[in-house]
Amino acid sequence: MATSFRFSDIQQYLDAILAKSKKVPVTHGVFWRNTGNYHDDYVFFTTSGVPNVDIPIMNQQAPLQSNFYLILQRPLQDEGIPQMPVGGPYITSPDYVVTVGSVSLTGDQIKNNIADWLSNGFPA
Repeated sequence: MATSFRFSDIQQYLDAILAKSKKVPVTHGVFWRNTGNYHDDYVFFTTSGVPNVDIPIMNQQAPLQSNFYLILQRPLQDEGIPQMPVGGPYITSPDYVVTVGSVSLTGDQIKNNIADWLSNGFPA
């Protein structure tokens, strides 16, 4: 089953999460828009590590275990990294809502849409 979600959707979700957050990510920056070129950003996101954090962004063999997805839901205890975004609010909060374009999405909807994108081969 093909997904209707693309990397551009993931970028927009992460942009909205960042815009709602209480702290700018000084350590790793906006790594989903790292190069200024969509194709290069996609390749970087799907094959590289989080800048200055030294963990892979994606898990190619088990996409639902990708660090960027997990860390939006809980801290990465083994690596000592808190849930993102630092200071919240978190997509796991029951009342979490962001606007992406003209659509309001709950944290659960974002989580499910990202899971769908990951489960379907994370299309560009």
